[in-house]
Amino acid sequence: MSWSSVIVPVLALQRLAVTPYTFAIIFLPAFFSYYAMAVLVQLPDTRFYRAALLPIVFWMSFRANMSLDFTWNYAGYAYLNQGLSLGMFTIAMRSTAWVLAERPYTRLPIYKLRNGTVNGHNGKTPTEHDFSVPSALWNAWDLTMNLRGIGWDGPQRIHIPTPYFRVESRPIFAFLSFSRLTFLALALDTLSRSVRSFGPATFGTPKGGTIFDPLLPPLERYTNSFVITLLSGTTAYVMIEATYQLHAVVFTIVFQQYPSQWPPLFDSPWLSTSLISLWGRRWHQLFRECFVVVGSKPMEKYLGRAGTVMGAFAISGLLHDIGMRGMGRGGDTAEVVGFFLLHGVGVSMEHAWKKATGRRVGGIIGWLWVFFWLVFWGQVVVDVWARRGLIGSEFFHAPYRPTTLILNWISRKN
Repeated sequence: MSWSSVIVPVLALQRLAVTPYTFAIIFLPAFFSYYAMAVLVQLPDTRFYRAALLPIVFWMSFRANMSLDFTWNYAGYAYLNQGLSLGMFTIAMRSTAWVLAERPYTRLPIYKLRNGTVNGHNGKTPTEHDFSVPSALWNAWDLTMNLRGIGWDGPQRIHIPTPYFRVESRPIFAFLSFSRLTFLALALDTLSRSVRSFGPATFGTPKGGTIFDPLLPPLERYTNSFVITLLSGTTAYVMIEATYQLHAVVFTIVFQQYPSQWPPLFDSPWLSTSLISLWGRRWHQLFRECFVVVGSKPMEKYLGRAGTVMGAFAISGLLHDIGMRGMGRGGDTAEVVGFFLLHGVGVSMEHAWKKATGRRVGGIIGWLWVFFWLVFWGQVVVDVWARRGLIGSEFFHAPYRPTTLILNWISRKN
């Protein structure tokens, strides 16, 4: 392996398999440049140093994104490279937001977490905080992983759903989270198999294919695409939730975090009666700070309230487009970014409706509106997932798929 493939990976024209060596020289520099930014954002009068570090973070994250291959030459694992791209773009976004931060980030005392104040300063100015370097070095580990800023006095107020059970015992919380994870793993396998059954020789495989089967009559074709979109959207929700529950188990048991640091990720998005409530509260808010700082605020200067909305959705679309391109199968920027921009249009329409009528979108009519807008435009982005092979990904190693294990167990019993 030449140094050019490490230093200038874009010239290598080939990703490098993940080994201890490539992980150490490619991934870790990206992470530790990000970690250094997390340290600096906690210290006063460091904006110049953060700005100087930002190009290095950009380059290291781009280098890792372009260089590493987590598939081990198996197309069914290409979604892992998608995860890498999402992670590296998130590092770039968060680092940009930290450069623009007007005051240092401070960590709230644990007792406040346990009393229900999980993030935000509630309009009050913090008075006593430890701005020492040792404290910043320790707390940066939490900040790098804590996308919602749980337990941090950051600039953005983020909606945190009410926990299903208020549990302070780590073992009990870990058991509940693991039980939820087990159910979600079974649901993920069942849903992904169901989706692939609609195109077992096309989009049900890593090579991909369209969900709009040209051999079917129009009514059957679009009925299928409608159902595939519903199932795929549910699969995405389950995948994200399962990943969160896995992290909750690991971080509470291995790293001894408190259960209050792991509140629910979603707030029943299927109950949304407006696009505003869906994207502003009920869907996960992992990237809200980045979308606001990097997307909303710059566009607000030029387009006012409409810019605030469209800027956030534009950055969201770019994040997801880069993630898809990370699979190494090209991209569909118009479709992916367009899907999110159209949701920005929908949110703007709801603002216009409230301004004209004095009433918010809601009720059963609001629920139907959200369902229609999601599924109608969702077919476009799900078709991208299908054509690029994401739907045909192998989320579990074949012999250990939950449904396979259960069916084998039933077979042995009979």
